[in-house]
Amino acid sequence: MLSVTGPAGFYKTPVSKFLLGFSLSSSLSLIFPLHSYRPLFVYSYDSIFEKREFWRLLTSKIAFLDVKDIALCSMLIYNFRFLERRFGSRKFVSYLIATSVLSTALELAVLVICHQFDVSFGTMPSGPFCLVFPQFAQFFLKIPRVAVSSIMGVPVTGKTFTYILGLQVASASPESRLVTSCALAAGFLWHHNFLKIQSIIWIPESVSSQFDRMIGWLFKSPPPANLNTPMGATLELQRQERLERVEEQMIAAAMQNSVAHNGTYNLMRPQPVNVAHGPGVFGNFVRHDGLRHRDHSSGDQSPDHSSAITVSEDQVQRLTEMGFSDDSVRRALVLSNNDISRATNILLQDST
Repeated sequence: MLSVTGPAGFYKTPVSKFLLGFSLSSSLSLIFPLHSYRPLFVYSYDSIFEKREFWRLLTSKIAFLDVKDIALCSMLIYNFRFLERRFGSRKFVSYLIATSVLSTALELAVLVICHQFDVSFGTMPSGPFCLVFPQFAQFFLKIPRVAVSSIMGVPVTGKTFTYILGLQVASASPESRLVTSCALAAGFLWHHNFLKIQSIIWIPESVSSQFDRMIGWLFKSPPPANLNTPMGATLELQRQERLERVEEQMIAAAMQNSVAHNGTYNLMRPQPVNVAHGPGVFGNFVRHDGLRHRDHSSGDQSPDHSSAITVSEDQVQRLTEMGFSDDSVRRALVLSNNDISRATNILLQDST
């Protein structure tokens, strides 16, 4: 599955680099040389509300104690680094701190409520789930659906693999589902500015600058070698760059259409885009006059009908700017009846 979230490496993502390095080092230390200290890094309802060991709320978020959680969550941290590029490191740290506080508070609230109804949970899973899973909320809201293939008519997007990783972690046990659900809810609560948390928990510029001067240089990474590589250097790179350009073009088109119809555009609620090939069981998503419908029409056009289609020069320009040739763009637009989403998918299929 291709990543559609930006260039490889930790370029301009020092916080994500620190988070991944710290979680890996602390987790592996407790699995091998410091195995005897593992009991200090877990918590349960009894340890918090009966024994009053509140310090466990902090230690339990430091390291993963399960090898599967280490592997899967490390991949998620790496994949979510694009959020730091979009937010900026200071806002990203503020987001992580705020969602961690919300997630932990939700965990305790759910444990108390379940205890009142005689529903008991065992030892809660250890690890910084409160830092990883809230990012799924922004991943869902900020990244449009750009389908790259389909399985039995169901569109498979560049986001599917990431969701599968998250489900693998969450499905381990009832306790894991509780922790990950609370973390996910915290991400959406932050997005809706629950209790004005975005204003309450915010890293000041002075604090951010001080940390950057002291330790920022340790986690800064140089630009990736392929950042300026010409399009088409390899087939895989060509396809990935085109997918990323498709996302940018779709977001820009959504903004332009919204401004044209409504005069404004809501950046906090980007609309999903589906360019899956073929109707399948879900169909293609198209918009007419701002409404969402499903298109179950065939992608093939008869020769007589195709010859009567007038290609939109504006759409030709938009697609050629993505790197496709003029002839292939015009052919794709004719086959798709000037539907730019389906034309894009045809061009991407032809490039593989």
